[in-house]
Amino acid sequence: MAAHMAHMLGLGTGAPWHARRIGVAAIGTSLAMAIGALGKMARDVALLSQNAVGEAREPAVAGRGGSSAMAHKRNPTGCQVALSAATRAPGLAASLLGGLPQEEERGLGGWQAETPVLADLFLLAAGSAAAMADIAEGLEIDAPAIARNLAAAGIGTDIGDSAAIVRALITRQQG
Repeated sequence: MAAHMAHMLGLGTGAPWHARRIGVAAIGTSLAMAIGALGKMARDVALLSQNAVGEAREPAVAGRGGSSAMAHKRNPTGCQVALSAATRAPGLAASLLGGLPQEEERGLGGWQAETPVLADLFLLAAGSAAAMADIAEGLEIDAPAIARNLAAAGIGTDIGDSAAIVRALITRQQG
């Protein structure tokens, strides 16, 4: 119907860009997923840098990450940047997804709200990526701490039900 009417009026047949929000939503949600992936890296590094674990640390940066209460401690401030971005990104992406059902050809307010949301997502992605790139380039790994933690966990000594499961599978295949 739209194509027939457009032909009769001598108009093009493409839908107005104002109503096509999928591309914008795809860009925004892709940025949010990238920010989330960077947040996952940040969370892992932050957990590994806890004093009780001590397997990894962010690179030392003068004037950043020191603890006012514990002089020996190095706070994961780069991870903090990526984690705060990962906390904000889903809500921003939801704003874009909420704009998908635009009203007719030119909804009012929906698509206009996308510009600051996209800007925020791009800024969060850039900041998060920069922070995690610095961390990745200078990440300090404490191999003795990893070995201590593995030894304390008894990795390789307690296989639980694994042997029984393998035996049952082998017996089932042979029978």
